[in-house]
Amino acid sequence: MVTLNAFEAHMPDPDVRNIPHQHAFLLVGDKTFFAVHQTQFHCELHKYQLIFKITLNGKDDELRHLRKTYPREALFFCNGDDKESCWFSIPEIGSGDRTTLRGNIFVGLRRPPEKPKKDFFPWSLDRARPAIADVTVTVERVVLFRPFVHHESLPDFATFFVWGEGGEAHITNKQIAVMDSSPFEDRAFGPGVDFLASLAALPSEEGAPPRAPADWLQDTILKAGAVVTIPSIRIRDAETGAITIPPDPWVTEGEVYGALYRGVTPARPIMMGPVFMYCTAVINSPGRIPNLPPDAHDIWGIYEMPKKYWGSAP
Repeated sequence: MVTLNAFEAHMPDPDVRNIPHQHAFLLVGDKTFFAVHQTQFHCELHKYQLIFKITLNGKDDELRHLRKTYPREALFFCNGDDKESCWFSIPEIGSGDRTTLRGNIFVGLRRPPEKPKKDFFPWSLDRARPAIADVTVTVERVVLFRPFVHHESLPDFATFFVWGEGGEAHITNKQIAVMDSSPFEDRAFGPGVDFLASLAALPSEEGAPPRAPADWLQDTILKAGAVVTIPSIRIRDAETGAITIPPDPWVTEGEVYGALYRGVTPARPIMMGPVFMYCTAVINSPGRIPNLPPDAHDIWGIYEMPKKYWGSAP
């Protein structure tokens, strides 16, 4: 979720609770659909990596058509503006207490104004017109529910979570919400990145049948999800140990990368498909955003919403 208000003030210590609110989920899949929660390290309501399989009651074909229209762009599901009927907390999905969600599907992100109002939400219906309106989503199963913990450290190499179903596969980074502040400062978290892509079918030898994405993973393992490391993508400088998060995506569509299952050899191939998100401007605390100049405003790493979907509000 993209919002400029972190809600930490709403979560006073020692209370441990999540209030219902608005959330955004990036959608992946051409045939089988998954929703991926947009995280924020510095916001208690969004300190969760969450992936779940979904169906749309009566509107699956509309989403398939929208994906064909925008095959490489970010599509988002956001719960609606009505607090009473549509808002929820992420643990409600992780626990299985909530299995239906109401909201809208949008194409991309309309950039925030220079001075957004408090509790700004980019996909509010006065600013953004849905591509598919009034959607009821059914949570078929939770693939990953992972609350962040702030004492973890970033690894030397990029680590990813790979999952899929029905001949499709997707990849996101294992996010580490590092606390980067002293006991005498306001809490600050980062740096990190929010990355999401689909995997492409692997090249096959001439005359051989097509290979599925990450076909070295059993279907059951891929369905459940697996952790891999790509050692060619360094997170820390080999000499200094400094965190190095490049301004552009780690990967290129159409390239094959060597992935280590559970972080150990041998390397197994994955081919990268479309990259839907590589964003550092939302997930981190202000002041901990890597490769973002202080005066920059439009560097989000998220597909910009076409103007035909803009609402009337600035």
